Amino acid sequence: MGMKATAYCDGRGDATGTRGARAVVLKLPSGVVERAERLQPCTNIVAEHLAIQMALEVALEEGVTELLVYNDSQTPVHQVDGLYKVKQEHLIPLVQRTWELGQKFDNVQVRWVPREMTKRPDALCRQIDREKSGRTRPGGPVPEPVNPFLRQP
Repeated sequence: MGMKATAYCDGRGDATGTRGARAVVLKLPSGVVERAERLQPCTNIVAEHLAIQMALEVALEEGVTELLVYNDSQTPVHQVDGLYKVKQEHLIPLVQRTWELGQKFDNVQVRWVPREMTKRPDALCRQIDREKSGRTRPGGPVPEPVNPFLRQP
């Protein structure tokens, strides 16, 4: 008998291609697996596609045979499920790779959900993003600026 699981995933990128992260929370009968990783800077759509792939990859590693994937970005979800045509050349191999991974399951579905349902993977992506940039939440100490033209004591 196969193992069923549910994955919640999220990707984080931006229009300028200066950041990239993806994360998944996989709910198994035996517990929860969380994973997040930094990506090369990419757009949000690419990051979301890569997050869906991560959900499939982690599920396969865990021996899942039936998977339900939730993602909060309609375009990648509907590109994967065939509702939207993939027009951008750079997205075609991403969708094809997702389909290839999906063939390794007895049953796999990718569905869109509201953002409220992907809060945990979103938080994991934000954590990765903060680690990359060294940014912290506002309110921390601000170092004094150093004037390179003055001699330091």
